[in-house]
Amino acid sequence: MGLTAMATVTTTTEVKLTPKQKMQLRKALKLYAELHMQEKAAKLAKAKQVAEVRRIREEIGVDALAFEGFKTTNVPNLRDFFDKQKFVELGGSIETYNNAVVKKPGTQYEKISVPGQGGHDDEND
Repeated sequence: MGLTAMATVTTTTEVKLTPKQKMQLRKALKLYAELHMQEKAAKLAKAKQVAEVRRIREEIGVDALAFEGFKTTNVPNLRDFFDKQKFVELGGSIETYNNAVVKKPGTQYEKISVPGQGGHDDEND
């Protein structure tokens, strides 16, 4: 079996922005960055409250609790997934697996990278 080299190629297209477009884009991206930071702070605060509610619920000794219109339930994180390696160990072939895999298009979304914070998927975060 011979070795082959693989390379990934990307193309960059430079476009000229009008002063108005620059201003609009700068304003929208800075507002996005500000909202992103607020969202991160809110998620952190929310996670702290979830931990506190969990602690109190566990202290009470129940898996579910209803209080003043609020409901909280311990949801175990168990899920089924397909183990490709185990499938092969049980006699299935990679070819059969690959032939059965169907790619379906998902919902298109905008990915925006905030300087100094890496990528952020606006739809999937």
